[in-house]
Amino acid sequence: MIVIFEPDPPYIRWGIIKKECFSRDRIVFDAPGLKKIRRKILEKSNGEKIIFGYVLPNGGEKIDKPIKLLTEKLLARMEGCIKFLPEHNSIIYKTANYLFKEFFNARHVLFCDTSFFIGLPKKTSTYAIPYKLRKKGIRRYGGYGLMHEWAWGQARRVFGKDIKNVVSVYIGNFPNVAAIKNAIPVETTIGFTSIEGIPSLNACGDIDPTIVFQLHAQGMSFERINNLLSRESGLNCLSDKACEVLRYHIVRYIGAFISVLGGVDAIVFTTDNFEANKNFILRICHFLDCLGFKSKIKNNKSGAIILNSGKSKIKSLCLHYNKWKILSEKAINLVDKEV
Repeated sequence: MIVIFEPDPPYIRWGIIKKECFSRDRIVFDAPGLKKIRRKILEKSNGEKIIFGYVLPNGGEKIDKPIKLLTEKLLARMEGCIKFLPEHNSIIYKTANYLFKEFFNARHVLFCDTSFFIGLPKKTSTYAIPYKLRKKGIRRYGGYGLMHEWAWGQARRVFGKDIKNVVSVYIGNFPNVAAIKNAIPVETTIGFTSIEGIPSLNACGDIDPTIVFQLHAQGMSFERINNLLSRESGLNCLSDKACEVLRYHIVRYIGAFISVLGGVDAIVFTTDNFEANKNFILRICHFLDCLGFKSKIKNNKSGAIILNSGKSKIKSLCLHYNKWKILSEKAINLVDKEV
């Protein structure tokens, strides 16, 4: 049985994968909630071996690999990462710390959603701020690295090993784009946190930072401003213009990232629901016609949806990202290698 956790303040979410069965749930994160999770896991496991997985949203520069077996030493490093995204990281750290002790004989795996981007070029990761702040960890960390790394691998699997330059586009609650060259990320829309970059459903995306101080001067507390920009803004504030604004930003970043890569072999769209987002994705593809992109939807035997025709200069596909399934497979593979 595999149990994977991810933070969703003020909740903790988890998915349980047991043979062919899958269930997921969420609960308000607190001490009684952790005890309730423990009871549910014991009930579900019926004594069988358990693999636990924990998704850390931001590992700073302390967690250098996307997936690792969790140890006491690594737990201590997790605790040092709380400062990078306090609300989210503290939830997943406390969950891992509690269950690591309660199920000491089980295997525990740490996933880190920023580690894929830890080697971003300095020109990409560096903000134009005093160097002493950079030394304190203020830099662009990226995000959704577990998904983008998987998307890169899928592009190579579907189109072949000649694929080198990939633009990976996630269409979901936090839309974002990454540029990947020979398996190494060179650019991303996400910065210090996922608030930077493309507007999401509830977060503002790129804005002039002086807006924060303007709001503060008008009497808002910094806590209130943080809540306003990260939970009460975004596409939900734009009504009928939301799709147009979102599409514009995605196309803008795709174009910029193609330039950064010096050309592109494949554009990969990843979404939780292709049918719901099909027309939106195809509209983005239409804006790429000037680059020699020709769209045509067809299903690939591997389950991917090919978006380009045979005459297109750019290959493209759309993938369904089943996070729980993919992470559970990664956890099993890691544990098997260690046995």
